[in-house]
Amino acid sequence: MVCMDPALPWWWLRADEQRALGIGEGAQRTELGVVFGNARSPLRIELVAPHHDGPLRLGPLTVRLWGNAPDGAARLASLRGVLARRPGTDFRPDDVAWPIAEPAGGRVPSSTITHIIDVPSVCDRACTFCGVSQTAISRRTVTGSAIEVERRIAALEPTSVALFTGMDALVSPFIVDWVAAASARGARAQLIGPPRLHESAALAVPLARAGLRRYQTGLFGADAATHDVIAGRDGAFGALHEASAAFTAAGVEVELVTPLIAPLLAHLPAIVEAALVVTPQPLTLLAYAPDPVVGRAFDAQVAPYDTLGRALSALTEPRVRVDALPLCVLPHALRQGASHTLERTDEALVSEYPAEVCGPCVAKSRCPGVPRTVLTAVGTRGLAPLTR
Repeated sequence: MVCMDPALPWWWLRADEQRALGIGEGAQRTELGVVFGNARSPLRIELVAPHHDGPLRLGPLTVRLWGNAPDGAARLASLRGVLARRPGTDFRPDDVAWPIAEPAGGRVPSSTITHIIDVPSVCDRACTFCGVSQTAISRRTVTGSAIEVERRIAALEPTSVALFTGMDALVSPFIVDWVAAASARGARAQLIGPPRLHESAALAVPLARAGLRRYQTGLFGADAATHDVIAGRDGAFGALHEASAAFTAAGVEVELVTPLIAPLLAHLPAIVEAALVVTPQPLTLLAYAPDPVVGRAFDAQVAPYDTLGRALSALTEPRVRVDALPLCVLPHALRQGASHTLERTDEALVSEYPAEVCGPCVAKSRCPGVPRTVLTAVGTRGLAPLTR
């Protein structure tokens, strides 16, 4: 994204400079300054006035990092090189014409696009928080269309992300071929789904050779007793460890996701420790919101926000990533790396910003808000406006 005003200030990072810094393209006003980079990037760069804290000071600017990156120091050095060539004496983000315009032609760079590819399959689990569990396994039918999968693969752009999902993507007899086809188009192939004991591990090498970059699955407890109950399948915990080890050995990155459902909150510290045994990648803590189609059937799985806040405050391990929780619920240490949008495959699941809480909040513009189904289930208790 670029600013609508053609007379950009000296401190403005152009789109090509943002890409060179590895933060994607984007610019957004914050309560203190301007943050550059794409919201889906693990790292963004915020420029604020010099009287605020930050790892880098450049004349009238202080630089702060949003998110985590092992090469953060190197990116700061690159940024210093960019801005040192055009020193300025002021920093007045209010002088920039907002809002921010889309790139030329209104297109988002393909490197920021994730294409959801729904693989025809049937799930054999009964996760306690999932609407699929309302249908007996013997009565479930295949969802998705092979023709639609191939159409979506044919439309992939180079450097975009192809996320293969569905009820149980790994059981499709065509999954290796489809991953190979997506990779051949230059897309970064990823897959999300539950592993099956012995079956999924056997696919690790063929999928890695086909070009699979990342495998994502759910971690629902620190031990088999907890995980298997939530997953609704005996042996699910063993299948997770078996498949994760196989994918890691094959060179595929493994990411674990834990939904922040009420029954798991007391176990969060132990779950984080258990995740580190499986993969070096940060554990993603996923904000839970029932799909609108299930009505009130899963309200008991929704935790009030004050309970969520206390549970997250008990975490001492920094290697977690929080997806789509209101920023006011997060401990300060987790806010910078948190996602700023609610992105779910169900387009009927939308966020709201309750006026009594979000109206005076200075962080509203970069907060994912409150899913409507969560508001219905637990209300706004535990939410509070952030101040400057």
